[in-house]
Order: sequence, then structure tokens, then C-alpha cells
Amino acid sequence: MVYFKIGTHDYSSITSGLTIDDNSTYVAQQNAAGDKVVDYINSKVKIKVKIIPLDDTTMENLLSDINDFNVQISYLNPKTKQLRTNVSCIIDKNNVEYYTIQQGKVMFKALSLDFEEL
Repeated sequence: MVYFKIGTHDYSSITSGLTIDDNSTYVAQQNAAGDKVVDYINSKVKIKVKIIPLDDTTMENLLSDINDFNVQISYLNPKTKQLRTNVSCIIDKNNVEYYTIQQGKVMFKALSLDFEEL
């Protein structure tokens, strides 16, 4: 089952957690009659993705896909149970850390990626 993609690459198999937060922005004001008026500004989705420890080849592919400031992602929408595609997001990358280097095998620690819809 596909539930997380960056561009055309499926990263569901290396994803250990997916948190989707739908944030809406409102402005509330009180008019002269004492009524409260609420204006809806917009709604943006924030997605937090937890990635399992990776080998060097998979990490290289992942970092290549998230290298741009603006990336296209697809994720499983929990409300509709459908894959929401073509979401333009900016990304906040946490530090990438080496986990172990033994006998020529390089592994990276688990990491978290935070995406915010533009």
C-alpha cells in the first residue's frame, strides 16, 4: 500500500510514522454592535514523516528527492482514505546522522522530515 511519496518515488516502505495536521487560520474581530466576526483566512497541511534507519544508497536517493526548497509529495489522507497527490510543500530537514560504519557498510540514524503545504 502506498501512503507516502516524494515526487514519483514511493517511500512507504521506509516510513515508520506519518502525522498529518490540518491547520486553519482565522481572524476574530468585534464590531461596533458587539458582535464577534470571524474571518477564515486559509488552511494548510503540515506533515511529519518518521524515516527508519537507512543504508547509504537509500539515504542518497531520499536526500536527492528533498534537496529542493519546494517538493511535491503524496500522502494517505486519513479523512478520505485516499492518496492526496500534488501537494507542494516546503521542508524542514532535521540533521542527518551516521549510525554505524562497519566493514564498508554505512547506515544512517532514523530521522524526521517536516513538510508544510505552500
